[in-house]
Amino acid sequence: MRPILFTVLFYGWTSLLGVLVLPFLLGPPRLLLAYSRFWVRGSLWILRMTIGVTHEVRGAENIPEGPALFAIKHQSAWDTLAINLIVHDTTSCLSANSHGSRSSDGVCCARTMCPSTGPAGCQLCAA
Repeated sequence: MRPILFTVLFYGWTSLLGVLVLPFLLGPPRLLLAYSRFWVRGSLWILRMTIGVTHEVRGAENIPEGPALFAIKHQSAWDTLAINLIVHDTTSCLSANSHGSRSSDGVCCARTMCPSTGPAGCQLCAA
């Protein structure tokens, strides 16, 4: 019963915030990032209240202040959410395999880059 309750609440929360986010898409990226963190906090709260999943962060003092690349071996979808609260101002990177390509020739990490399956690896997105 608890997984069903989680699913209903999670999708309800996500649907509500998915509609409310639309005006934020026209704003600055920092505002959208803050909004996404709000959604993540709510999602993790629902997970904790319905299923009982909690977490502990160890080693946060080792996170560098400047730019860094975090290569995360995903154990579940949960860590995809939690990393946005632990590491600030994140940008998602796509390996070529992440978007359906059979090659693995590129990783794109800049906000202005799009994944590419070509030998260049990454291409600047059209503004």
